[in-house]
Amino acid sequence: MLTLSACTPPLPEVLKLWDFLLAYGAHLNILCVVAQLLLMRDDLMSAQSPMKLLRQFPPLNSKTIIDTAVGLVRRIPPELFDQLVDHAR
Repeated sequence: MLTLSACTPPLPEVLKLWDFLLAYGAHLNILCVVAQLLLMRDDLMSAQSPMKLLRQFPPLNSKTIIDTAVGLVRRIPPELFDQLVDHAR
């Protein structure tokens, strides 16, 4: 969470993700991480050792992560989103 996906290649995708976070708020970082986990869900659920997969996320696809994160914003209750925004301050 604290690295804002800086350790996950490729760098051009990281920069696109950072542009999104800087434009719309760092509070969305948690939703971007949740989006990455959702995108990995099937692999995580079927893995003998899911922790191995979580040690290093697959290469970033910023558009897919951003689209998924924005979809999550639309689905979470407003009071939960407000807590997310307040927590990032």
